Amino acid sequence: MTSTRYPASCAATARRLHEAGWSLARIADLIYREHGVRPARSTVGVWVQPRDAAYRRRVNARFRQRRGTWSFRLQGREHTPEFRAGFARALRAEGVPVPSIVKASRVVFATAMDEREVRRAIAEEAVPA
Repeated sequence: MTSTRYPASCAATARRLHEAGWSLARIADLIYREHGVRPARSTVGVWVQPRDAAYRRRVNARFRQRRGTWSFRLQGREHTPEFRAGFARALRAEGVPVPSIVKASRVVFATAMDEREVRRAIAEEAVPA
């Protein structure tokens, strides 16, 4: 999600026009003609309606919170069964108990390993190839 910075004069113009009864779409069009940037109607709504601004702040805060979780999750080949089994074995080698490995996999992988999968992965290491 990218953020466009608008001059303060855009918001001031939007407030003035909204008080005069202009629609959000017409305000966005006028700002585009006068300032060369086209804000979304929702952006104009945030400028002119405090209730919309509070709503957008809540939505953006939830997005930032979820994005923190998303960015921690691994992408690509890390979701292969071999990688997940190696992950479980590495944690177990560090002395992490099986229930905690299950919880850690829930955070790291899109789908958590269950206790049976973790125990199978640990047992596979014990068997010589």
